[in-house]
Amino acid sequence: MSSDLSILHLVMGASPLVQAVLVALLLASILSWTVILQKRKILRRAQSAADAFEDRFWSGTDLGAIYQQLGRRNHDLAGMERIFEAGFKEF
Repeated sequence: MSSDLSILHLVMGASPLVQAVLVALLLASILSWTVILQKRKILRRAQSAADAFEDRFWSGTDLGAIYQQLGRRNHDLAGMERIFEAGFKEF
């Protein structure tokens, strides 16, 4: 009783429907990992921006000066910068 249980042998011996399902699963896995890695990159960038703003905020710099700097680049504010801008505007 000699049976080869390697992955390649099992896939090649499977029916076309099973092979199609395996290919679909492989493509879904690749797509999922692509999305995961892109989100990881976005979250790292957001964390870096939040850390940079927090350092600026707690550095003792005049809050009005920080607000003016943020006002010049209003189109790309995000996270804590946007919250600070809204709060300072109300103040």
